[in-house]
Amino acid sequence: MSAIPLSGTEVCSAQVGQFSAEQQLGLDAALTHFPLSERLDRTHPAWRVPNPAGGSLRVQMADDHSRLRITGEATVELVLRVFVSLHHAVPQVAIEDLLTHVVHDRGSLLRLAIFGYDAAPTELSQA
Repeated sequence: MSAIPLSGTEVCSAQVGQFSAEQQLGLDAALTHFPLSERLDRTHPAWRVPNPAGGSLRVQMADDHSRLRITGEATVELVLRVFVSLHHAVPQVAIEDLLTHVVHDRGSLLRLAIFGYDAAPTELSQA
C-alpha cells in the first residue's frame, strides 16, 4: 500500500486506475455546480474556481484520467471545499497540487490543512 501524499515521481506507480465514464461525469457535475465555477474547455475537462478572497483555482483532469490536478492561488478552505464536493461525487478522488507535485487523498489533504507541510504521510486508508 502506498503512503499518501505522493511525490510526482511516485504517482505513476501508485495509480489505482482511471476514473470510469460515470465517475468522470460525477466529477464534472460536482465542479460545474460548484459556486462561481466555470468550465474552461469543452474538449478537455478543466474548470476555474474563483476564490472569494481573491485569486482562483484551476482544476483539470490528468491526461490519464486517474486524478485531478489543481493550481492557482486560493485559501486552504477553498481547496478543501472543492475537494469535499469532489469526494461526494467520487470517494476515491485524488488531487495533485501542480505547484508542489504532490498527490493528496482525503486523509493527506486534511493533515495538510491541520498540520501544514511538515505533516508526516500515513498509509492510505481503505475507507
